[in-house]
Amino acid sequence: MRRACLAISLLAALSPASLAAEPPAALAVDSPPPPSDVPEPPVAAPPGFRVPPRPVYPVEALRNDIGGRCMVSFTVNAEGVPQNIVPDCDHPVFTAPARDAVAAARLDMGAEVQAGDVFRLPLRFQPADWDSPQD
Repeated sequence: MRRACLAISLLAALSPASLAAEPPAALAVDSPPPPSDVPEPPVAAPPGFRVPPRPVYPVEALRNDIGGRCMVSFTVNAEGVPQNIVPDCDHPVFTAPARDAVAAARLDMGAEVQAGDVFRLPLRFQPADWDSPQD
């Protein structure tokens, strides 16, 4: 299987602004806007990685042509290590790879990132981005 550094559409390589929101296609066209008096949760996309997440595409998902998305919430410690990692995936086969990828990542610490900050990182798994597993 071809190994690609970030062959899935890992949004961590994109600008911080693009990480903060899901793609517009995920929003319902006729859904009403959220009430303005409800505060947004204190989470954001991480500004940068010293070591980016490198998810491993599950062989089961490749064989069955399964794709999916995960929104991974986590905090960061003083060394830039993700902690309290909670993946919310639309298919359970991606939960462990998303958790493992974020656990191995390291964030750039500095003025924009402080210990205890809470972040959300979107990950997308698409079979077309990967080679088929060899039997």
